[in-house]
Amino acid sequence: MTEADAHWRGDLTLIGGLSTVNRDLALYVMRLLDVDAERAPEPPVAEEASLGHRMVRLGRAIQARAERRQPQDDPPPSQ
Repeated sequence: MTEADAHWRGDLTLIGGLSTVNRDLALYVMRLLDVDAERAPEPPVAEEASLGHRMVRLGRAIQARAERRQPQDDPPPSQ
């Protein structure tokens, strides 16, 4: 497998993860709105923590992709 193939597979994995978290985040927001309106109980702590951990992992993957794509002669973006 070439380096380009590895990056392509990594990008597909990232896109799949982002798609899944996007859906789960939308459901989470809707659930919190229901909680606020007293139509639903709070989500389980483990479910909330799992979503947060997945979001952090995906954020790191996006940062790693950006760093990989950063031209060598350009300074890294400020944080």
